[in-house]
Amino acid sequence: MAVHEVQMPQLGETVAEATVVAWLKRPGDEVAVQEPLLEVSSDKVDTEVPSTIAGVVKRLLVDEGQTVGIGTVLAEIETAVGATPAPAGNGSAELRASRAPSELVSPLVRRLVAEHGLDLEELKAYAGGERLSRKVIERFLAERPTTPAPAPVPAEADRAPVEAAAPVEAAAPVEAAAPVEASGEFVPYTRIRARTAEHMVRSAHTSPHVLTVIEVDFERVARLRRERKEEFARRHGAPLTFLAFVATATARTLRDAPRLNAQVADGGVRLHRDVHLGIAVDLDAEGLIVPVIREADRLRLPAIASAIAERAARARAGDLRPDDVTGGTFTISSQGPYGTLLTGAIINQPQVAILSVDGIRKRPVVIEHEGQDLVVARHTGVLGLSWDHRALGGVEAARFLAALRDRIEGTDWAAEID
Repeated sequence: MAVHEVQMPQLGETVAEATVVAWLKRPGDEVAVQEPLLEVSSDKVDTEVPSTIAGVVKRLLVDEGQTVGIGTVLAEIETAVGATPAPAGNGSAELRASRAPSELVSPLVRRLVAEHGLDLEELKAYAGGERLSRKVIERFLAERPTTPAPAPVPAEADRAPVEAAAPVEAAAPVEAAAPVEASGEFVPYTRIRARTAEHMVRSAHTSPHVLTVIEVDFERVARLRRERKEEFARRHGAPLTFLAFVATATARTLRDAPRLNAQVADGGVRLHRDVHLGIAVDLDAEGLIVPVIREADRLRLPAIASAIAERAARARAGDLRPDDVTGGTFTISSQGPYGTLLTGAIINQPQVAILSVDGIRKRPVVIEHEGQDLVVARHTGVLGLSWDHRALGGVEAARFLAALRDRIEGTDWAAEID
């Protein structure tokens, strides 16, 4: 027999540690390839970790509730001599997807339900079809009204007799207390918010950030959205957002700009052939997370729009897998729905650049018509590129933005949708 070591997997590019939430197998249990072995939790994802090899669990080396670094040996599995581990993949996710909804209650959720004495059916009703997760339970607990129980009143017979108080002399005058600072509320960082803050500070200190911006005419895109967005939503189950157009154009433009689709490595820059596009998702007070759309440059607009909507929904439900948040080569951050003018985003390390998409609305624009300058209302917006001056120069950044603008303004998007 041979012994295979099970290690804490990489759960995200910036994740350094994770917590063992529950062991799904015990010493002496048989385990098959891609069968869930344990459940772990990090600041980015809660997920089951499948076994990459078949055998018998020999030892569990990390207790439930213990937090350890990525790569730590968690368990040992006895297996046949010569057996080779299967490549890590989405086996656990496929297994979860094949289960009935009633089976989609993870060990983490079951533990939280037991700890807080919650009713599972009440939780399901509260979630309204959303998959039960730690975030759902925490939201339920925060919103659930809590009424403190009244203090018990002792029976008449149990009360001790009270003696009459002796007369007291008048108290000496007391100096007025120093003014107390206005009351407020201290809100500690969540794990995701703390890690987001740590990552942003490290990025700001690591990369010499430069911001280059360009104005883009979105009038043709805006007209197409207005005419086709309802039909598009019915056909594809996703909204036809400005972000979908920008993401599609960005992925294709990156194919011709390899120095933008890159990561800083020791002593140089690693250029990537495939475009794995990260889309930043805001989790309100929780922080920020960046799920990745793989090989985005090979996808058409409807597929990009569906992927953005699907990953954002799973991110907010706390249902992302480790594979969903690793391997990004370029990131887009959008504040457009709030009507912002310009954002200088912080680079998602170790990438070399990040694109910000701000508010797209009607603005006065000067155009030339039959030799005359006319002021007309057109949908325009500003795209901002924050880039690492270690890896890029100003001309490269400007050339990329110009190519991106031309692609957004010049693509036959109607044919893309049909």
